[in-house]
Amino acid sequence: MSNVINERKDRENAMFNNRVIDLLDAKDILIQNIIKEKIDISLEYFINNTFSDNLYEKYAFYLHALIMFKEPVDVHTFLKKHYNGFGKYATEMFVNYPIISHMNKNVITPLMCAMLWSDNPQMVRVLYYWGADTSLQDINGKYPEEKYGTYYINHLNSFLARNYFVIGLRCVRNFIPIIEELRFISGEKPPPLTWEHPGRAYSNLTNSVTQQSSTYNASTHA
Repeated sequence: MSNVINERKDRENAMFNNRVIDLLDAKDILIQNIIKEKIDISLEYFINNTFSDNLYEKYAFYLHALIMFKEPVDVHTFLKKHYNGFGKYATEMFVNYPIISHMNKNVITPLMCAMLWSDNPQMVRVLYYWGADTSLQDINGKYPEEKYGTYYINHLNSFLARNYFVIGLRCVRNFIPIIEELRFISGEKPPPLTWEHPGRAYSNLTNSVTQQSSTYNASTHA
């Protein structure tokens, strides 16, 4: 198995790693491979996969797939269902559960996944709304908003697009909107006057959320 991984890494180093790739192009590479392999990105697919016997982990991988390839409303719907089934504390733990990326020997929380694979500020707002902790760091001490200057690494390789581990360097400009949004939420940077805090699903701020260009309206999808 290690020889296969090393061969793939060598091949991808030669083909992809020396060029900067737009986020949409990087996603398209994975999506086309997923289509070619006739994989349906569904919860059932992850549950039935034999890569892991841990059901909780399979749910976590599915959440990451939603973040990478679906819309914020899909992530919200999934986490709302989790909350209705398991409650506040279980959902807060789940939305901060780190997946181990064996490719680069690091950990990736759902929020880190969003910062690595999404350019939509709404994705950050949804995760924060359901309890994502903006202060969590990876093993190198990097916060989620500091991870953009790295390679595209398919940490879901065991489930999706198995032929691709690494897909070039991230195009920094793709991630400016989502980085800015996280900095507004975490208080690192003063937001625009029209900006509204997403609040938490479990707080009184829920009803203050409005649907704007940089706002996630939880009540619309309640």
